[in-house]
Amino acid sequence: DVADRVIRSGIDGGRKDNRFSKIQQEVKSGYMEPGDHCCFPAPNPKHSMIIMDRCIRHIYIFLALITLSSFQGMGAGIHFHAKVEKAGTLAEIIGEKINDIDSLSVEGLLNESDFITLFNMGLHGNLISLNLHKAQPEGNRIPDFAFYHRDSQTFDDGQGERFHRLKIRRITLPANLQEIGVSAFRENMLESIEFPPTLRKLEESCFALCSSLGGELIIPEGITKIGKKSFYGCWYITSLSLPESLQEIAQEAFSSCQRMKLSNPQLNENVKIIGDAAFSYTLDLSEVKLPAKLEYLGLSAFSYSGISRMEIPSNITEVPAYCFSDCDSLKSVILHEGVKTIERGAFYNAPVDSLILPSTLERIEWYALQGLSHLKKIYSLAKDAPSADNAFRFGTRAAIIENVTPTSIPVYVPVGSIECYRSAESGWDYFTNIIECADMPHLDSGIRETFADEHRDCVVIRPDGNGIVITGQITEVGYLVYSVDGKAVAAGKTETGDTRIVLPQGIYVVHAGGKTAKVRL
Repeated sequence: DVADRVIRSGIDGGRKDNRFSKIQQEVKSGYMEPGDHCCFPAPNPKHSMIIMDRCIRHIYIFLALITLSSFQGMGAGIHFHAKVEKAGTLAEIIGEKINDIDSLSVEGLLNESDFITLFNMGLHGNLISLNLHKAQPEGNRIPDFAFYHRDSQTFDDGQGERFHRLKIRRITLPANLQEIGVSAFRENMLESIEFPPTLRKLEESCFALCSSLGGELIIPEGITKIGKKSFYGCWYITSLSLPESLQEIAQEAFSSCQRMKLSNPQLNENVKIIGDAAFSYTLDLSEVKLPAKLEYLGLSAFSYSGISRMEIPSNITEVPAYCFSDCDSLKSVILHEGVKTIERGAFYNAPVDSLILPSTLERIEWYALQGLSHLKKIYSLAKDAPSADNAFRFGTRAAIIENVTPTSIPVYVPVGSIECYRSAESGWDYFTNIIECADMPHLDSGIRETFADEHRDCVVIRPDGNGIVITGQITEVGYLVYSVDGKAVAAGKTETGDTRIVLPQGIYVVHAGGKTAKVRL
């Protein structure tokens, strides 16, 4: 049954090979019976000689299969070298062997007619390996749809229409190639690709849905734009190397490259545009550093990706809709001053543990921060509460959603802003623990931990008569005192020795130098 499975499965993804036809006929005629095995069954005295003879034949057949498979793996198929002196004559040069050749090398001039010949050899013939290193296509360009014609590749087998891919698995591109046209290799079975250094243009969908394309993908220097959906759905690409010349990564260029990581997480400073969904569904993409001069970041650019940390450059004033939604590993987000809007669903369902929202923020759109079930605190630096209607809840359905942004986490706001944030009109009334804070974080040079936590062990907070005393070994440690209802009542920086804060009787919460204490006077 091992031999039977090998015969039925064929070689190279189902390709029928004439060299196996005799063995197949023997199986079909009963020479090898269903259920036969390539090992000896339990002894049967009555039929021992018959069994012995049959098993020996099976062993010979199995060894023959291994030998033939090895020969084919070593390139023992039908190879043909075509030297084309006049474009458009490739089919004539190859002749009657056109559907038998499985390995072809081409030297000389090629036009669109010749590419149609190559397409037909991959679809109707046995062409697996194609070497175009010495070929000279017109305009040094692989034509649009050169190896993809959906109408020609769709057949009705009686059970409905089915799409048939070309058998070509290996290709060597022309040495002087400059452009690869629209959908040139779309939905092919290529296993790897190496680009010549002369390449300058990758057009839309040129390798889209090549689901067998894998390994390392190196985009050569000189490429300035990676076209829309160029490598969409290339599941098995594991490493991507981008050139310094790159300026634009277009819409869905690498979407659904699920196993892909960047060889260098820092995108070069020349990249100005990252298109819509450019890196969406890249599940293994754990790290990307955006260039400081990035001008456009597209909708859903990194949605459903594996990124764990993201810093939004100051040039980006709007965090696009769904840009980081459903990023299951995203725990750290840095928003610099200059961001004005967080658009709809931008961080939906991301496991971010803390947020610092810049003072320039004006609007947070619907469910942009909904589903942040791991969120522990928010610092909002804007004195006027940013509009946040339904930003933290999913309309009226929050109660039926499994991941909900918690309502009781501390939300720190500037001193004097608490009433603005508590207003139902702002949308911040979603939270029940809004606290005024004097010592807020700074975003001019990125995120940092607030309240000078490095001074935690240097500060002592204690009640003393009609006041609170803060003792520190160093000066100018920020402190904040607020009442139990969350309103700030005192703020400042410590002096040398003891800093005394006189207050009426009551219960206060004091935060100083990274330490928090509840004090009763």
